[in-house]
Amino acid sequence: MAVATQTSVVLAKFKLTKLGVEADYEEYEMFEGTSLRTDVSKKFPFQPKDELLAAFDMLVPHLLMMCEFVNESTIENPNEILDYSIAENFKVTGLLVKESGVTIIGRRILKGKKVLNLTTPFYPWDTPDEADGYAFAHGFQMAVSMATEQALAYLEGDYIRQAAQLSLDFDNPTDQV
Repeated sequence: MAVATQTSVVLAKFKLTKLGVEADYEEYEMFEGTSLRTDVSKKFPFQPKDELLAAFDMLVPHLLMMCEFVNESTIENPNEILDYSIAENFKVTGLLVKESGVTIIGRRILKGKKVLNLTTPFYPWDTPDEADGYAFAHGFQMAVSMATEQALAYLEGDYIRQAAQLSLDFDNPTDQV
């Protein structure tokens, strides 16, 4: 029986959910000089570690600027946006990664706890800094690289081993059936 000599994973989609993570990726295994590709789509019930959440949080300033909630010409460093009160209502929830670039998926919590889903325009990797009018292209690519690295670590088992649970508030009578 042939044994896989090498396995690699290429991330396609990674999404944080209330109950864990959803991921689509390509798994490549080398069998005696031949590469076999398997498309994998999984839902994981395990919560991500703080490092993954922090990496996704570092994408929030780019989400705000790319979706034009914050004017990038008034910003010297994207991380300063995290200090603005507007950033509190935004969350990056996913990545769509292609060989040629990336799209960031996020949301904004509106008044009344309603959710506005957001998607950045596709950002191609081969665009030189500032060529597309985005002044923080290099920092964005670094933040995406870190988020992708943490997402791949999650797929390799770097997550909180306890399955996620939704909490119930028994002290709040409006939650009771």
